[in-house]
Order: sequence, then C-alpha cells, then structure tokens
Amino acid sequence: MNVVIVTEPDDIHAVLVKLALEKKGCRCDLFFSADMPSKHENSIYCDYDHFTWITGASETDRVMSANDVTAVWWRRPRKPFISDDVHKNDRAFIVRENSVYHHSIPFLFNDSAWWVNPYSSQVKSQSKIVQLKVARQCGFALPLTLISNSPHRIKDFIKNNEDSGVIYKPFTPYYGIDNDGLKILYTNRVCLNDLPSDKMLKITPGIYQRYVDKKYELRVTCFGRMISAVKIDSQSHRLGKTDWRRAPAGDYAISKVELPEDIKERIILFMNNMGIVFGCFDFIVTKDDDYIFLEVNEQGQFLWVEDINPQCCYLDMFADYLIQASFDFNWVKSAETLHSADFTDEAQAIVDANVKKHVYLNGVERVA
Repeated sequence: MNVVIVTEPDDIHAVLVKLALEKKGCRCDLFFSADMPSKHENSIYCDYDHFTWITGASETDRVMSANDVTAVWWRRPRKPFISDDVHKNDRAFIVRENSVYHHSIPFLFNDSAWWVNPYSSQVKSQSKIVQLKVARQCGFALPLTLISNSPHRIKDFIKNNEDSGVIYKPFTPYYGIDNDGLKILYTNRVCLNDLPSDKMLKITPGIYQRYVDKKYELRVTCFGRMISAVKIDSQSHRLGKTDWRRAPAGDYAISKVELPEDIKERIILFMNNMGIVFGCFDFIVTKDDDYIFLEVNEQGQFLWVEDINPQCCYLDMFADYLIQASFDFNWVKSAETLHSADFTDEAQAIVDANVKKHVYLNGVERVA
C-alpha cells in the first residue's frame, strides 16, 4: 500500500494521517504541490513501454511509476509558487508553464488509485450553489435561500424575512490580516443597515438565507457509507448562536448521536450524486426536531472532533478508509485502534520543521 497526500507544509491533519498510516504498515508520502518549481524537481520519462514520474527535492527523489500509488488524498493542493526574482517579462510564461504541469498532476497517478475525493468531483462539490441544488433533489429540508448580486432583490429578501432574520455567508472561506491579526469572515446575521453600497452588492454575489432557530447543530463526518454524527451544543455559547465556528471548539460539549435512517440514506444519495466519497456535513436540528441541510465541506477538518471527544476515533477510521479504499469500507474499534492524541506532539514537530524549510506558505514569502 502506498498513499500520497497532496497538501501544504503546515497541514497537521495530513501529518497525523501520515503517521497513523505508517504505524499501520502503509507507506505514505506528503506531496507539497506548491514546491514546484522552487523546491521540487520533476521529470517524466515515457515511451511505448514505460511511463515514470520522478519527483522531489534532488537529494530525496521519490520515484512514482504507473502502479505505485494505491490511494490519493487530494487534501490541500496549492498552485506552484513562483518567486519574485524572475524577470517581469518572463513571469507570465513561467507561471503558465508551471500551471500546465500542475493541472496534469492528478492524471499522472495510477488510474486505479482510490481518490478522496475524486478529482472529477472537485468543481461541483466545492460549489455551495450546486450543493443546495443537489440537496434539494435528495429530499433535504433547506433554509429559504437567495443567491444574488441584485441590490433590490437582496433588500426585498431581508425586508420579507425581517421577523425571522437573515444570515449572509460567502461562497468560499475568507481570511484577512490587519493590525489586529487574522480576520475570518463567518456567517453573520444581517439587516438593511448592515448592507454595503449597491455597487458593492452588485460586484459581490453572496448567499442570503432566512435565519433558522436552532435546538443544536450537527457535524456529520462521512467515510464512505460509514457515517458518524456529533451534536454541537452551539446555542449554549453566546458566540456560537449564528456560527458555531466563531467560538473556540473546545468550549462546546460534543457528543456522539445516531442519525435517523432516512437522513443517512439522503446523505449517501447526495454523496453519490456529487461524486464524493468523503465529506463533513453541517446540519441544523430545529426545536421541532427537523433536520436542515446547510452545506458539506468535501475536504473538511475532522480531527478536532476527536480532540474534544476521544470516543470519536476519526484518525484510525480515516487511515483504515484509505487503506481499504472502498466506499463500503468497514471499521471496528479494537485494542489496536490509534488515537490522534498519541501523535500530536510528533506531528506538530514535523509541521514546524516543514514550515522552516519553506520560503513560502500559502503564497506568502517566509524566511528560509
């Protein structure tokens, strides 16, 4: 068995999974796609009989051949990092050439490799617009939603739902840095007075939804057909009532719950229709015990759940999922079950070392 995780240097999730896989006797390589071309040297040899990909730093070349990789976790791929020391007249050409190579990488792996998630599903599964469309087709209840860049329709939507209130959320995560540090754009309740100018509304389409009163929220992590749900008591925390992510995760009580069979069946149908084999789903459970679909993150964080509730053995579960490489995968807790807490210190040391070795991180220059 050989698993490749395509990610970035500071991804502790990927390192924890690598350590767990190696503990289980499976080879695992972390592939930092942004290392091309600043740190990676890549060579492809091919003729009628052979196709061989050699990749890595020159002193640690890693040979990948057609039958080498059994599973690919397409975790956090990043575009090639091109430093600023190239001539400005050459930069556009260099960026294009590296981009073509980068977009070819998924097709260089063994055709029979198990993908989490399949590359062909990427664009579809990452779109919150498509998620809502497919969720509706699968029979999930949804909040009343407007997706728009029309100032007058947005204002009308807020006016027509002023009794319940309206929330706004972006299509993609947004992070910014100012003098006060890292800023994250969470889901927020909005009223007419909160809206920016009509010009800004028009050039920035967004998602507006009728606010749904919550009894609690669910994070549902799906390893193929193996579905694990935890209850997040978000309404017990003043910061978490609209978006539970706003409060530190450790501030919540998180308990395992069993989903109704019809919700499980709809989740499986949704995953099949989206073409994904792994995902972290978010649901609201109302005071009437209705299940309201919010979204799915097809590469969502999941080990934080085990950090809070060690009964959720997600590290061992996910490692076995990559090894078994099957949507119908099965997992049973045993005396040999691995726990993320056993690897945390080692994983953090590896991440720290990785970051020091890189002059970039998410496209930001770092001191070598």
